[in-house]
Amino acid sequence: MSRLRKGAAVCAAVVAIVSATVGVSATVGACGFVRVVANNAPYYFQTPKPAPRADGLFRDAAEDPQGLHVLWVGHATMAIQIGGRVIVTDPVFTETVATFSRRLVAAGLSVNDLPTDTIVLVSHRHMDHLSTDSLALLHGRIDTVVVPRGAAPDLEGTVDGDVVRELAWGEQLHLPGVTIHAVRVAHRGERWPTDDDAVRDVAFGGYVIVANDGSGAVFFAGDTAYDAAVFDAVGDAFGADLDVAIMPIGPIAPAEMMRPTHLDPAEALEAFVRTKAGLMVPMHYQTFLHSLDEPGDVERALEAALLARPALRQRVMKLDAGERLDLGVGP
Repeated sequence: MSRLRKGAAVCAAVVAIVSATVGVSATVGACGFVRVVANNAPYYFQTPKPAPRADGLFRDAAEDPQGLHVLWVGHATMAIQIGGRVIVTDPVFTETVATFSRRLVAAGLSVNDLPTDTIVLVSHRHMDHLSTDSLALLHGRIDTVVVPRGAAPDLEGTVDGDVVRELAWGEQLHLPGVTIHAVRVAHRGERWPTDDDAVRDVAFGGYVIVANDGSGAVFFAGDTAYDAAVFDAVGDAFGADLDVAIMPIGPIAPAEMMRPTHLDPAEALEAFVRTKAGLMVPMHYQTFLHSLDEPGDVERALEAALLARPALRQRVMKLDAGERLDLGVGP
């Protein structure tokens, strides 16, 4: 194979990996993808910074059945204690995703701190959300894994099929302590460029987690673009009871690449308002670079968005990796 053909093959592989990771169409162009990969290069050989906080889980969830606690592990990985259960969203505990993107900040929680009846929610099939290597690290600690329709085959050989549950939008799963509702968001569900439209158009979603005793409810948006109808629907169905909306706020650059599938901070604030939730916890920033953002860009954009909407400042709970928000403590 000539050097030219080898170079073309490498470029095609890069395009495939980045497309599957950040969830954008290849129609944006190879140059945009190569720029994203090049932007990650300076960080690839760096050791992740320690997590700023190490609050850890509140305590044995079964001993705190009415407590509601939200801990940001990093990226879209949250550890949520609700209804006497521990739920981990989009678990990524590895130092890299899709090979090319290295973690900037260490995970804010160890997998060894998770109980053996952990519930896992996977929002979609992109590699920075459905990490098979991370799921393998959770072996022996998973009670149930909830994935969107069409995503179960991705877990074969990694997770026991008996614990995997697929949910389509509008479906729900009743478990001891909590009920999981799958809701539509605005994203994409392909993992590989060869995936067909039938999977791409359905294998993603968000989740509303409701404590069965009524002690709390949380909306986890996964990855999503702005669509007023999506967030209005969540607010109409659950808003009166939602304590927290966990919302992605990045990546943001280049805007033409990111806007079709991601929220920027200003859009995230408007989406949060439409859900009618009491508080918002930002996520999906600071941990990996899947864009042309530089470290700190998304945080600065969030601050600008809050300056434009000062009434929301006290309702937006920005956490450091490893920091826990305590919203309710049982007796």
